[in-house]
Amino acid sequence: MLEINKHDKTELSRSVLASSIGGPVSLVADPLSPNIVYVTAYDSGQILQIDVNQPGSYSVILNYLREPEGIDVALSAEGQSTQLVVVEVGRQRLLMVDSLSSNMTVLATNLRVGTYGPESDYNPIAKPYLMSSVAVTNEGNYYISGDETNAIYFLERKNEHRGGKNT
Repeated sequence: MLEINKHDKTELSRSVLASSIGGPVSLVADPLSPNIVYVTAYDSGQILQIDVNQPGSYSVILNYLREPEGIDVALSAEGQSTQLVVVEVGRQRLLMVDSLSSNMTVLATNLRVGTYGPESDYNPIAKPYLMSSVAVTNEGNYYISGDETNAIYFLERKNEHRGGKNT
């Protein structure tokens, strides 16, 4: 048992939902499907979907990303599908990916993200040193942590509303 809260002695059971993931960095639950979790896999360049009712397996939503890190969700304008908002640090951009179709839209480019740790004998490959994350507002705007500049950026939608947390 994993003890989480020492004050009330809450215990949680622990199980492995998926393994052999290429560098899981960030995850978020699907607001439309309570048994679904999405994960960014930094090393393999993937966005994965895990069904918590099917431990041991996962589906690939998108391949060939370069170092995806932070992930959050928004609902489509119709509220029928989950949109995944991902910081792709290797290309310094913010992406929106439809969880059903895997269609990808580039929301922003030239982001100041992607700080790497120093290489060493212990860590011969420089991995993310500070993680870049994203948060989607109810109005469909975005906050991004810029690890390269130690800043928080706010990206506001200027065009038609395309969905937010509670569309």
